[in-house]
Amino acid sequence: MLIGTQSLDFLNEKLEEKITIKRFRPNIVVSTKNAHEEDDFKTFTIGEVQFKNIKPCGRCIMVNNDPQKGIVKKEPLKTLSKYRDVNNSVLFGTNIVSLNSGIISVGDEVVF
Repeated sequence: MLIGTQSLDFLNEKLEEKITIKRFRPNIVVSTKNAHEEDDFKTFTIGEVQFKNIKPCGRCIMVNNDPQKGIVKKEPLKTLSKYRDVNNSVLFGTNIVSLNSGIISVGDEVVF
């Protein structure tokens, strides 16, 4: 699971109560210039590892669970569904697979 920073920033602009990236449980967070640009990543390299984008991630109700308080709320799915609903699936982040073994580290550049 990979999410771009601007995707969360764009969502938070629409929410009354801001949330953190932890809500979406991503494996990798990358610095992006535009919201949801990670949807269009094809193949890319981070550190020693080449990745392939499989598909945008349809989110379940778990993202409405506040990980700090353990309380299930209506957000962020309610807001996301207004602008990220595709064929009855609310999309946020993208599913990726690694094409080789290797090491990635915080701060590594995303290379296309």
